[in-house]
Amino acid sequence: MTVKVTLLLLVLFALFGMGSFLSAQETSLPGIPQDISAVGKGIFTNLIDTVKQIFSQLGTVLGDIFGWIYNFWQLHILPWFQSAWKSIVRFFATLFEEKMPEVKEEFQRETKELTEEVPRLFNDFWQWL
Repeated sequence: MTVKVTLLLLVLFALFGMGSFLSAQETSLPGIPQDISAVGKGIFTNLIDTVKQIFSQLGTVLGDIFGWIYNFWQLHILPWFQSAWKSIVRFFATLFEEKMPEVKEEFQRETKELTEEVPRLFNDFWQWL
């Protein structure tokens, strides 16, 4: 919708700007090519000025919209995410603390198996060579 409004404003500014430019000019047709180029340059200059005005106003509007979104995020959404994150961390911390003895026991068991199995595999490898 913003694009449609911007294009509509561009067309309106261009029409009103060109209308004021054309009303300042003579109403008769230009007689020589230099007059035609002057009219074309005037219309082109007016169109460029109109586009510059539209984009400067659009920058102001977009800045206001960004400021509103940022403030809304800071006041309402970010605190919710922070509290949810703290709850998730707390949940996994308690889960980790509960599982830690089992993990240590499994680690000791795997270490013992590896210390028994590695020399046997090493000897098998040398015998294969």
